[in-house]
Amino acid sequence: MKAISDVTGIEYEMEDVVFFRNLYQSSFYIDHNATIVDVFTDSNKKLVFVFWRNQHEDLIKLWLRNKKEDGKE
Repeated sequence: MKAISDVTGIEYEMEDVVFFRNLYQSSFYIDHNATIVDVFTDSNKKLVFVFWRNQHEDLIKLWLRNKKEDGKE
């Protein structure tokens, strides 16, 4: 299923992206140059950040390692 971001104008397939409500993880991804594909609010008025799945596959390992090193795991 295709979607078009009202914020970025990027057209994307749902299976090509990941959705995050975790502001800390989203900030980490942004700090590591991940592309924000979309941003919107969910039904609970929480921000949802959308990133490319292929970037997530690389960054999740770094995120988990960083959490462990910070003692937040």
